[in-house]
Amino acid sequence: MRRHTLLHLLFFVLALVTRGHAVPLVTSDDTVALAGGANIERTRFHPHLQTRLVAAFPEGSLKVRNFGWEGDTVFEQWRDGGDVEALDKTRRETDPRSREQSDAASWRQQRDWNAQLSEVGATVVLAQFGQMESLAGPDGIPAF
Repeated sequence: MRRHTLLHLLFFVLALVTRGHAVPLVTSDDTVALAGGANIERTRFHPHLQTRLVAAFPEGSLKVRNFGWEGDTVFEQWRDGGDVEALDKTRRETDPRSREQSDAASWRQQRDWNAQLSEVGATVVLAQFGQMESLAGPDGIPAF
């Protein structure tokens, strides 16, 4: 129930933001990139947002790509290009174990934001951040 409430709130905010603008926020030929933390990441399993976006433009070729990752905040998104040496000491030491256990070059995505968004041809980015950042209270507002 709460997930649906958040979804409806997002659509309400989108409607308010785009009201009165000559150019719509999303058009039928856009590629929409979703960015954010766990709430956006989990829309992969409950794709109400993606479904509504695509259904709003049945005549077009709207695409939706999900770049949400659990733990992403406005301050940190773990997309380091696979450069293990650039990580802090603790993460640098645990990365070899993660690679060995996952049988992958790195458990992080291997490209930065610009490369990923360019590769999919993103024309609109819907970013959902602030839930975790709000835990810093009023003192955290300037940094946000």
